[in-house]
Amino acid sequence: MRPKSVDLIALLQSGDLDYAFEYSSVAQQQNLEYVELPPEINLSDVDFEDFYAQAEVEIAGTEPGATIVMVGKPIVYGVTIPKNFPRQELAIAWVDFLLSDKGMDIMAANYQTPIIPAKTNDASKLPESLSKYVK
Repeated sequence: MRPKSVDLIALLQSGDLDYAFEYSSVAQQQNLEYVELPPEINLSDVDFEDFYAQAEVEIAGTEPGATIVMVGKPIVYGVTIPKNFPRQELAIAWVDFLLSDKGMDIMAANYQTPIIPAKTNDASKLPESLSKYVK
C-alpha cells in the first residue's frame, strides 16, 4: 500500500512490482505497458455515469464498526476559480486558455482526455466569457 498511486511507478519500473492499477494517462506518460479496460467499467466516461452508479462497495468508516458506502462515478478532473481569488480576470483568462482548442490539444498531448463540451453543475456561476465551453 502506498499513499498515492503514482508512488508505485518506481516499483513497477524497477521490476519490484509486477502490476498496479493506475490511470491510463499515468501509464502512458511513464511509457508503461497497460491493459485498457472497456469504458463500461473503467470509470472514465461521463456518458456511463448512471451505469457506474449501480456499483457500490462498503468500506470501513472513521469510527470503529462504522461503514461508508462508496458509489461508482466517473473519475474526471475539474477546474474552478475560488470566489475570493484576488485576480479574477487572470484566473478567467487561464481557464479560458485551458478550455480553448489549444489548451485541449495540450491536455490530449499529455494523455488527459478532455471532456468537450465541458460540464458544470451550475452554469449560473460561470463567468459569461466561459459559458461557451459548457453544455
